[in-house]
Amino acid sequence: MAEIATSGPQVIPGYWNKPEATLASLPGGELLTGDVGFTDADGWFYLVDRKKDMINAAGYKVWPREVEDVLYGHPAVREVAVIGLFSF
Repeated sequence: MAEIATSGPQVIPGYWNKPEATLASLPGGELLTGDVGFTDADGWFYLVDRKKDMINAAGYKVWPREVEDVLYGHPAVREVAVIGLFSF
């Protein structure tokens, strides 16, 4: 598995007034999406995780994928998606 990268006319040329962010996210002109996945032998893409998707919950570092894996283990759960929400 690897981080998905894409290029083409639909990709942003860079971040406004943020050259460091541009270099980090667009090395060699390809946009690193932050999605982790793979391609199978038939050419299908599978997105399996996010590279930078950690949630900070009351000082604890929580990876949504770990929570999803636990929820998938319950027989009453068919599909699940865990996201972090900001509260102010």
